[in-house]
Amino acid sequence: MKNKLLLLVGIIVFSLLFAAVCWIFIPGEAKVRQIKETNKNISISIKYPITQIPSIDAIFSQMAQKEITDFKASIPEVSPNPDWKYDLEIDYVEYLRGDIKSFVFTVFSFTGGAHPMTRTLTKTFNMKTGEQLNLNSFFNDDPTYPLRLYPLIVKDLKTRQIADDQWIEEGTHDLSKFAVTDTEIILFYDPYEVAPYSAGPQEVRIPFKNL
Repeated sequence: MKNKLLLLVGIIVFSLLFAAVCWIFIPGEAKVRQIKETNKNISISIKYPITQIPSIDAIFSQMAQKEITDFKASIPEVSPNPDWKYDLEIDYVEYLRGDIKSFVFTVFSFTGGAHPMTRTLTKTFNMKTGEQLNLNSFFNDDPTYPLRLYPLIVKDLKTRQIADDQWIEEGTHDLSKFAVTDTEIILFYDPYEVAPYSAGPQEVRIPFKNL
């Protein structure tokens, strides 16, 4: 009986060690890092991927720490409202185009005021080389590529009737927040960038075939 028990324990330990080794060494198997901190004044919940590519993981770690630092720095020492609890939440989704992967982070925060804020952060990488990619990487570094995108973005947003034409036309000049899939480019705009807060975040999807 004792030998059987020892054998069972050995099998369990071996299985756990094998699973841990697979977790570390299987390429492309991203894991999630979660940071949580809470007290009577603040609540922080952050998720970001562990890709097992050191250069990429360092970027995500630094991004998360910067968000935490900036969030805490924005909180007043004496709250104007004792019922307020300051909040920071970050979660993400992934988009894939071959070896290219886009990570889109949604940053939700409340640091006082009339309402919380939502922002989008994006990072796109070649997962084979670890290189971080800009949008112009998908246009053969052609500096005129924005001229091909702006009319399509503006046309899409104007059909939504979320803001006046000038607001939309001026706000769409920021092309820094993007993701790519096998079939399209996705552009992200935060509240107030192309429309009022009440309209919420906006995303525009442009098929590669239209470019």
